[in-house]
Amino acid sequence: MGILILLSFIGIIYGSYIKLSSKNEYDFEKYKITLESQLEKIESFKIIDENMIIFKIEKYTRSEEEISKFRFVIYDIKKNKIIREITYE
Repeated sequence: MGILILLSFIGIIYGSYIKLSSKNEYDFEKYKITLESQLEKIESFKIIDENMIIFKIEKYTRSEEEISKFRFVIYDIKKNKIIREITYE
C-alpha cells in the first residue's frame, strides 16, 4: 500500500512537471517574423494578450559584443501579421 502511494505521488509530480514545462515552448517558425540579417536574433518576447505577442529583436555588431540597434515587433496571432514595428538605434 505504501509503495502504491509513493508511485502515485511520483506520477503526480512528474505529470505536473511535464505540463508546466511544455507551456514555455513556443514555435517561432509559425510566426512570420523576418530578421534583416544574420546579426539579428530574437532576444525575448512577451505575450500581451491572447491575440498579440511583442518580440524584442537585437542586432549586434560583427564582433557580437555590442548591440548596434534593437527593435520591437508587435505581432497579431489571429491575423498572422506584424501590426507595428518600433526601431531604436
